Amino acid sequence: MPVLKKTGEGLLLAGIFFLLFLLLFEDRIHLPLWLQVAGRMHPMFLHFPITLLLVYFVTFWIPLNEASSPWVTIIGFIAAFSAIITAIMGLLLSLQETQDGAVFFRHKWGGVSIALLAFLFYFLHSFFIRKKNIGRPLTIAATVLVLITGHWGGDLTHGENYLLQPFAAEKKIVPLSQAIAYGDIIQPLFQRRCAGCHNDGNSKGGLSLSDTTGMLKGGKTAAFFIAGDAVHSLFLKRISLPAEDKKHMPPNMQLPAEELQLLHSWVKAGAPLNKKIISLPEKDSFLLLASRLLQPMGNAGQSTYRFAAAGEKIIRSLNNNYRVVTPLDLNSPALEVQFYGSKAYTSKSLEELLPVKQQIVTLGLAKMPVKDNELKIISQMSNLQKLNINYTDITDEGIVYLHALKELQEITLSGTAVTAKGMEQLVKLASVKEIFVWNTTIDSNKINDLQKKFKKVKIETGYRDEGQDVLPLNPPVVKIIPGVYDPPLKINMSHPLKGVEIRYTIDGSDPDSIHSTVYNAPLELNAFTVIRARAFKPKWLGSKTMKAVYFMKGLKPDSVSIVSDERENINKGKILFDLETGDVNVGSGKWLGLKKTTSAYMFFKDPVLLHKIALNMFVDVKSKMFLPAKMEVWGGMDKNNMKLLKTWKSKLPLKEVSADLVQPIIDFAEMRVKCIGIIIYPFEIKKADVQSFISEIVLE
Repeated sequence: MPVLKKTGEGLLLAGIFFLLFLLLFEDRIHLPLWLQVAGRMHPMFLHFPITLLLVYFVTFWIPLNEASSPWVTIIGFIAAFSAIITAIMGLLLSLQETQDGAVFFRHKWGGVSIALLAFLFYFLHSFFIRKKNIGRPLTIAATVLVLITGHWGGDLTHGENYLLQPFAAEKKIVPLSQAIAYGDIIQPLFQRRCAGCHNDGNSKGGLSLSDTTGMLKGGKTAAFFIAGDAVHSLFLKRISLPAEDKKHMPPNMQLPAEELQLLHSWVKAGAPLNKKIISLPEKDSFLLLASRLLQPMGNAGQSTYRFAAAGEKIIRSLNNNYRVVTPLDLNSPALEVQFYGSKAYTSKSLEELLPVKQQIVTLGLAKMPVKDNELKIISQMSNLQKLNINYTDITDEGIVYLHALKELQEITLSGTAVTAKGMEQLVKLASVKEIFVWNTTIDSNKINDLQKKFKKVKIETGYRDEGQDVLPLNPPVVKIIPGVYDPPLKINMSHPLKGVEIRYTIDGSDPDSIHSTVYNAPLELNAFTVIRARAFKPKWLGSKTMKAVYFMKGLKPDSVSIVSDERENINKGKILFDLETGDVNVGSGKWLGLKKTTSAYMFFKDPVLLHKIALNMFVDVKSKMFLPAKMEVWGGMDKNNMKLLKTWKSKLPLKEVSADLVQPIIDFAEMRVKCIGIIIYPFEIKKADVQSFISEIVLE
């Protein structure tokens, strides 16, 4: 027994010395792989010493003869030894991850203190047993320290205030009209997905997302994001990486597509912080996604409305390509109506809604040629709460019809000819709470007077271009999403600001304000086309270049197989011919990532004539996503009898270039084939994990 006791004491002393060694030299230590694995066992091992320590502390409260028994000594040794090992594992884990913050600091030193206390309790066991007035209070203090340190550990792994989270007040749903871009949409998402590793108490990588100050400061390596630049923003790159990539964030999970789109659109919109969502341009993608998230506003349930629901058959009959009628919420009788396509709009299309006039609570007529007398039709929609008549032909004469709408709360009149006289009629309506009058001729002094006089109504004027600031324009917008289409295809471009000139190119050059073609009519496309466009306006800075790529639908093979490392995967080939060109989110499920030489074989039941292959690929040099080093096109009547048709090569990037979607085109002499094969050779660079990404193949 004495030999075992001395051996145990030697192990404890060795553990304490190793623990102190790690604390003193943690900045200079490079861990071998086996110690990295040992460190990662910290969350698995820590429950063992916690239980033993609490049992050991109880022995100081039992009678003296029992507390001196050999079994107590054995428990004390195992508890102390496991506590020291757990603290060592925690330090080894901390050396593998860049962590900072008050919670991490407290958890680290709390764990070290517990190990030292367990060591002292074991060596001074006899003393504490005899001096119970000293030993017992110390066990209480040590127990509290164990519990608090465990709580701090929970905050590190599960997020700040994890233990008490059920007692936190439930966040109220904010109405769209009041929602702030960052505080009500983006920050809750960061708190839910990122706060476990990036908060004031545990700022992994030097990044804290607890508030805007920490977010704007960024981490130790780079800025968190670049406003307006979704392609080069660091956090968007990290969340878009494949889940198995070690740099992917958040660890061990892939964000849902809706959340990825929301974050991309927020950065693309300029990463607004304290700006109201509704102050963004009407067609802004972040505005649309955030609106979908916030609507309905929690008061759209069936019990809120006293009217009955319209029949499903009636609702279906009212829907067409230019008018969408949808329930405001699941099982809600309230309806939302949105009109599209100004050329298809007529007063009759508005009259056709009268069978459901009682159920319509939201009506969107922005940019439709609505006349004053047509507001008489709208006045019959007795439960209408929101009316959008932006950029319509409405004047003061039509406003009088709106007096019949006793439930009207929100009306948008941006870009109309309504004057201060018409505005005064609206603010007098008892139910109206908000009016939006951007880009109108109403004098700001008149608006200020009305606002002072009718304080219950909030009047939003937005930004007025008075020529004092030189601001950059947003890029033009295309109304048809880039992708694969049947020819001919008509492309419309627009810009939310009036008086903007759009210039474009289709020859691969960047558009300028002098030489490039002015857009004044829809473009008709009959072949693969890359449109580059910019917006220009006097006293404004020209916009960034908008790039839109359109493939004309080619031949679809009867079957496809992907072969890599001599293994065939037929299912993966579906991604390459699903008519969906992937965007900058390579983790969206629309991309095929290749690290090794891969062959794609396409088979036809009957011979076809081919002369060209177009591919949609993604390049991001910073993230080691390159074009392939080489691609070979083979063709023939079957897989075993093919000849080389063309070899395409690229050069290894010598410097960092902007991340972009790239479309290699491979032309070859026209040939009749039943099988076509593309062999893709990614770059092979030592000590670099290089990939090539492809989302679509078009055969012509």
